[in-house]
Amino acid sequence: MKCAILTFRDSRDEVYATRNSYIVNCSRILEESLEKEGIEIIKLCEPLCSINLIKKEISKIQKMEIDSIILHVPTWVDPINVIAANVIANRYNLKTIIVGNNYNESASLGAVLVISGALKAAGIKCYKINYDYENENGIKYILAFIKASSVFRNIQGMVCGRIGGKALGIYTADVDEAQILKQFGVIIQDIDQLRLVQDSPTISKKDVDEQFSWFEKYCGLIEYDGNILTKEKLLQQCRSYLVLKKVVEEEKYDFIGLRCQPELSDKVINQCLGVALMNDPYDAKGAKKIIPCACESDIDGAITMLILNKLSKKPVTFGDFRIIEMYNGKNIWTICNCGAMATWFAGKSEDYRKNLNNVHLLPQVQGKAGGAATQYVLKAGVMTWARLGRINREYVMTITKREAIELPRSYLHKSKWPWPHAFLKMDISDTDRFIEKWPCNHASGIYGDYVKELEIFCEMSGIKPIIL
Repeated sequence: MKCAILTFRDSRDEVYATRNSYIVNCSRILEESLEKEGIEIIKLCEPLCSINLIKKEISKIQKMEIDSIILHVPTWVDPINVIAANVIANRYNLKTIIVGNNYNESASLGAVLVISGALKAAGIKCYKINYDYENENGIKYILAFIKASSVFRNIQGMVCGRIGGKALGIYTADVDEAQILKQFGVIIQDIDQLRLVQDSPTISKKDVDEQFSWFEKYCGLIEYDGNILTKEKLLQQCRSYLVLKKVVEEEKYDFIGLRCQPELSDKVINQCLGVALMNDPYDAKGAKKIIPCACESDIDGAITMLILNKLSKKPVTFGDFRIIEMYNGKNIWTICNCGAMATWFAGKSEDYRKNLNNVHLLPQVQGKAGGAATQYVLKAGVMTWARLGRINREYVMTITKREAIELPRSYLHKSKWPWPHAFLKMDISDTDRFIEKWPCNHASGIYGDYVKELEIFCEMSGIKPIIL
């Protein structure tokens, strides 16, 4: 991620001369703190004190694929210069954050309040923080802003392949394309599921056999039953995945939603294996690009997954809000799905062999055509879960940070035995509120705490965040 830093100073040279070394030191600490976190810093000039120079610098910045600008106010500055920088950056759709401090000797706080007050009076959204240069924790909000800005800017123009349209009359999976274009800058392109059937013969037997052998070699268990799950049906699922991958590559889709039910799952073959692999960072060919893929052509779900993927750079899980119930004195939120969760979550390892060793391919219980489901229990860890939804046609995002725990595989008999499951700890008081506030049946999650990043992203997108 690239971020530019524009540092400002008092326009009075005699005042600046007494504070020059202080400004240099503050700038160095800020830059080094961000670079430690993997942010590429672009610094083009000495401290700014004129609008003309500000225009030139931001004009250079907007050509450098930078997503955000830090307006650094280490001391008292001429407020008009920072105000102008904010307005000029907005013209190029570059997000800005004003970084000042609360040190007595700097007089920064007064300048930041004048600047932010002027922007608020004009109805211009501004982000600001008083950064403590001596406390590394202070960098967290700035990092969250940079990451959110990067996602906000980079998903614009991305293309979602909607393959097959709304499934099973699930209204929350459908969207207004014009609203999506306006809200997120995302383009939706429709193709029919028939394409996957038509293109199936173009996949070579060699590639299908390679993918099949990969599963047979590395999965912890494959439970053929001679009926629902046979070698022939697993081979067909491998072919279906490879044709889906081929279509995505040919159409240049950034992320997708696949209808599946009921045409493919009843009349062709269950698509769960393919959806899981689209969400994975690997397949039999080795490392590959993660393509966020939502079941039932759930476009709001797919966009949620895209946002989470761009934040974390890792796979995103997708499942159904199953039940909230007590287990051994703990309140547990169960999320499961017919098989579309990425296999990566079975081991949370960069080594696919460790992940697949925890995956059992079992006879699917959803769809008449048969095939395998990818059974496992999602690995423990702190996670952020989210979901876009609409209230009275206006977008909200429901967000929560939860601890995932691992229950015994035998517990899955109580739910849907062949399916992958996630189990999240909850307070007893959360239950009614969750059921009231969660906007649909689907939820998506990533490891780590990204609540603040999502909250800032929502603000930038004109979306109300609902934090649970």
